Amino acid sequence: MIDIKATFCFFYQRDHQDRERNLNVNLKFLLSNYSNIEIFVIQQLIDEGDYYVNGHLPVFRSGNIFHYPLGQPTDNWNKMSAYNFGLRYASNDVIFFNDVDAIFNPDNIERSYKLIKEEDKLMIPSGVQFIDIKSPVIDEFSRSFDYNYILSEFKEFDKLGERENTKFIRNNVGGVGGGISGRVDTFKKNNGFNPNFIGWGYEDDETKLRYLKLGYPLEFLPDGDPIFHMYHRDAKRGTALCKYLDHNKQILEDVREMDDEQLKEYNNSWKL
Repeated sequence: MIDIKATFCFFYQRDHQDRERNLNVNLKFLLSNYSNIEIFVIQQLIDEGDYYVNGHLPVFRSGNIFHYPLGQPTDNWNKMSAYNFGLRYASNDVIFFNDVDAIFNPDNIERSYKLIKEEDKLMIPSGVQFIDIKSPVIDEFSRSFDYNYILSEFKEFDKLGERENTKFIRNNVGGVGGGISGRVDTFKKNNGFNPNFIGWGYEDDETKLRYLKLGYPLEFLPDGDPIFHMYHRDAKRGTALCKYLDHNKQILEDVREMDDEQLKEYNNSWKL
């Protein structure tokens, strides 16, 4: 077991059964690898029944996991508001915001944790590759929670140089979605995450850009393993995917054009 005194924060909406599967796999994986952590699952309800169903899953009976509903039921995502909720209530100095579908090497998490404790920096606890893992790998991993199994299978796939096979898909390189970590105080003094985003799209890019302009580059872990993303069927991701995508993109572009004073004013326009 790896002993790190850290908080893990998940945003979750039960928009597909694959998402529920991935949450359970990720929570059990964390509990099997770390001691001394707390885990927040902040759930955007679609309807009132969601809280009952997910709040009574066996994995939530662990004393390390705290399950909170976020606001009123809605199809839209409010991921940034959920992350700000995690910041407000985290009891540890270091926090990892972890995508429900993303698996990170425990050693990479530990390395990132130590770097964050030593230096005031923001980290993506992985290398730059973003790799989808398909059901045969997810199913086997969910029985053993052995990260080395995923890594060894990926290395065999990587040797072939293919884009896709029955187990993996090469997704992107250098994307900032999947996970971000840093000191709780660093996030708090910069007002956390931008709650003006509605639904899904461009929020991770805005976080990277805004913190860079505030003086905190978001770094990948040198020589880190890929982010392994548990593939899921087309989940709804909220009605906002089609309805508010232009709205979200405009926020990103506005932040890109702001000078230091404008950014400072904008960054203080919401309450954490």
